[in-house]
Amino acid sequence: FKTKFLVWTFVEYKRLFYLDIDVHVLTNLDHFFHVQINSELMATRARSKTSFNGGILLLRPSIHHAQRLTVYNTQTRICEQRTTDQSIMNAYFKNSWSRLLINTFTHHFYAFRKLNKTNIDTLHCVGEPKLNFCNKS
Repeated sequence: FKTKFLVWTFVEYKRLFYLDIDVHVLTNLDHFFHVQINSELMATRARSKTSFNGGILLLRPSIHHAQRLTVYNTQTRICEQRTTDQSIMNAYFKNSWSRLLINTFTHHFYAFRKLNKTNIDTLHCVGEPKLNFCNKS
């Protein structure tokens, strides 16, 4: 999971809009390239409302953050049964992230089948199995 942290190394760009591979885009998201980044990281809020989901990120690249994130797990105790990129980022950016306002539906695969997709910018499939976005049926 440390490969996600390499996104911070693209310092030739002023900002990056990162989407996990299991995020399906339903509308044009170009306007996010003009959003004022008012914190170290902007992300969609997780279900806990105090943490964020690592699947959709708006950030300013920084070698400093890239280096710190790749070693953060070994230097900091994170109380989870399974440490993920999301848990490391939530611990590292604990008080320095802000909410990215995007109409995203983040849920398990089975909930997508019954979803009315109006007014939703993205679908983010969490858990297993992953939604097959290539199958249009």
